Amino acid sequence: APVTQRRRNGRNGQCTCHGSRLIATAMISGEGTLLAPPPERGVKSPICNSFILKGERPASHRGVRREESPSQSPARPRTSKASAVRREELKCLEMVLQRSCRKEDRVSAYLRRAHHLEPAGQERIFCFDGPDEHIRRALLASDPPWLENQMATSQIFHLKWTVSDCEDDYRYLQEGMLFNHFQRNRELTTKVGLTNNLRRFSCEGPVDVDRFFPRSYDMSSASEVQDFVLDFRRCAALGVLRQHLRLANWAEERRRLMEHLNMDGVVDGSCYICNVNVLRMAVKAMIHWLEDLDGTFFEDEDQCQGPRPHLFTQEWDALVCYSELTDAELCGEDDGEERKRKQRGSYSASGSVIPGSAAGSPWRSARAENHQRWPEFEQHHWGEPPVSLRQHAEETLKLLEARWPQISAQGPMNVWVVKPGSSSKGSGVLCMDSLPEVLHHCKTTSNRIVQKYIERPLLLFSGRKFDLRQWVMVRSFRPLKVYMFSSCYLRLCNEPYDLGDLENRQRHISNWSVNRRGKHVADGAVASLDEFQEVLEMMTGQRGYWEEELIPQLKTCIVQTLQAVQPNIIQRCESFEVYGFDFLIGEDLKPWLLEVNLSPACESRTAWMSEMLERMASRLVELLLQGDAFASDGQAPDWHLICDEHDAAAPSPAMSPVAPAQSEEAPNLDTWGQRALTLTVLGKSVSRRFLRRLDQIWRRNAAQQTLAAHWRGWALRQRLRREKWRMAGVVFHRCRQRAWQNLLRLALFQQRRGPAAKLISTVTRCFLCRRELQEVRRRKDALRIQSSWRGHRGRRRAAAARCGRAAARLQRWWRSA
Repeated sequence: APVTQRRRNGRNGQCTCHGSRLIATAMISGEGTLLAPPPERGVKSPICNSFILKGERPASHRGVRREESPSQSPARPRTSKASAVRREELKCLEMVLQRSCRKEDRVSAYLRRAHHLEPAGQERIFCFDGPDEHIRRALLASDPPWLENQMATSQIFHLKWTVSDCEDDYRYLQEGMLFNHFQRNRELTTKVGLTNNLRRFSCEGPVDVDRFFPRSYDMSSASEVQDFVLDFRRCAALGVLRQHLRLANWAEERRRLMEHLNMDGVVDGSCYICNVNVLRMAVKAMIHWLEDLDGTFFEDEDQCQGPRPHLFTQEWDALVCYSELTDAELCGEDDGEERKRKQRGSYSASGSVIPGSAAGSPWRSARAENHQRWPEFEQHHWGEPPVSLRQHAEETLKLLEARWPQISAQGPMNVWVVKPGSSSKGSGVLCMDSLPEVLHHCKTTSNRIVQKYIERPLLLFSGRKFDLRQWVMVRSFRPLKVYMFSSCYLRLCNEPYDLGDLENRQRHISNWSVNRRGKHVADGAVASLDEFQEVLEMMTGQRGYWEEELIPQLKTCIVQTLQAVQPNIIQRCESFEVYGFDFLIGEDLKPWLLEVNLSPACESRTAWMSEMLERMASRLVELLLQGDAFASDGQAPDWHLICDEHDAAAPSPAMSPVAPAQSEEAPNLDTWGQRALTLTVLGKSVSRRFLRRLDQIWRRNAAQQTLAAHWRGWALRQRLRREKWRMAGVVFHRCRQRAWQNLLRLALFQQRRGPAAKLISTVTRCFLCRRELQEVRRRKDALRIQSSWRGHRGRRRAAAARCGRAAARLQRWWRSA
């Protein structure tokens, strides 16, 4: 049989062979030995001469059994020439085995050819493709040890570990093959999928995700863009009321101090002057917000007293501009900073589209120094607000703190985070506090998620922001079975936290890819859980605050998040997945879920982190192999089961049916009434207005999709109609030409020279007339150009004369000086 052709690369001297021709020429005997033809003379191929394809064992492997061989070293050059040749050998071998062996015999044949082992029934093969070397070392160190298939795309394995997955990976999976991913896991690990699933889960079930997940909006949806604009405006109104109460209290204390020191005659240059109109707008916006948060508002449609008055666009512009003023500006002090209008593109300060403005216009000019003269505050009253308005503002803030679970996330500034919907490692993440900036950025870039920034995080280690990376392993989605690693680590920002410097990403983003190149990186920008527990003990005075308070909240958040995506994940019994949950701890010690990471990066930056990774990997392998028989070994940290719906669904002794002797006598109505009083109501009250709002949003999205579909169909029909008219014109023109040709031929054939001559003369006259008209137009154009050129020459001579006179005057002045 002909041997496959080899090609040599003149640059690096590597040679490759075509495996398809090798399969066509290769033959396997009944015992599984491969009979390959000898290579051609003068051609040396490391693949065809390999001992794997020859069916021989090298001298180093002869006479040595697996039990007596030393353990394989985990470190190997993956990019070397020998590794490339090895992978090519395994690829050719697998292609041969797929054509010649049955599925149940491929593993045995692979062990004989690739690892030179006689299968004993306990050998396990794994494919590994990723940077997590601790997982690979744990598999090789297990008892009995696993054998590695160095070809990542191989279909001969018992366990496959990859960084990411695709649809082709699930197509070739068979029963008994472990895979470290679930199909459609992007519903959980992308920002867009996590936001949409949590919102849907909050609407369908009794879980309020606003208690642990910051508000997020998908900017690719027009309805969510409107919801985000309204949320930004309301947060601006909240900031205005908070700032007013804070400055009003400060002004009262200052006034009392001056009265106590008998300084009535002294003029206070730093007095606080507020905009009364803007305060009324802010209170009005807060009332509308409280009505939306109230589940009993508009419970009965009969109570509705007509449409409530909303704020106009000009009022929102004034409110948002007022919220951007600093304390120093409101108190009449100079903070030394130049104020510029935060307005870009075609958006106003409150996010409204400005008619007739360019979409890419640059930043506007600087504002006037006196903010009271700004156009948004025209005809507004500045001065001391009435006492009733202040009391109303305090009452609305107290009600909002009682009803809104995310009040603790709101800080002194209205900062939002713009994230790409499907990226990782902090790429493309920006912090912005201007609504026009956010809208312009999301309009120019696609697939963006806007999330509320936690402005009051817990700061540790010299005022630096941090977040928690918690490992979670999901063994099954239906029923849900979740394990959580008992230890975690803290990811620190490189520089101290500062809301005044939003452009510096190393102050606000704790990803290692962002902070690894900073100037102040120390100890891998991580901290251990023990250090965090010590800080918590110093802050709270409780030794077990982490285990007693924070761990239950983290477990609840993890389980509810996985339950939200549970209907969209495709269940497979042999699949499992390790996720990285990122939590942010607020200054009130409340955890907030930021995102969920697919295949979280586990880099050994410190010695204690390496030990934790080795422990996590080894116990993870034992958990996968032992299954339900997995138990704690008495050492920490370890994987702990936090949710098992299979055990929860089993009937418990306490829920056993009533005995027949007791059920013979039916209880009377009083007994049933007493039992009904002891029942606990689960869930939240139904709000008709909230349901109408959801129905309106759904109809709006459906209408957008319907309009888009009809628009695409109408545009296609219009394009087809135009194409038909164009083709009809072409055909008509050709027919007309042919008709004229036939008429001319007929006239010549019948010797009708007179009509033909008249026709030719008519056409000639028309042609000459057109030529004459063209000449007349050319003459007029020439006259127009000459007149304009004379005017241009005259203007240039006049400008030269003026320059000469100016030069003469300058010379005379210079001589006189």
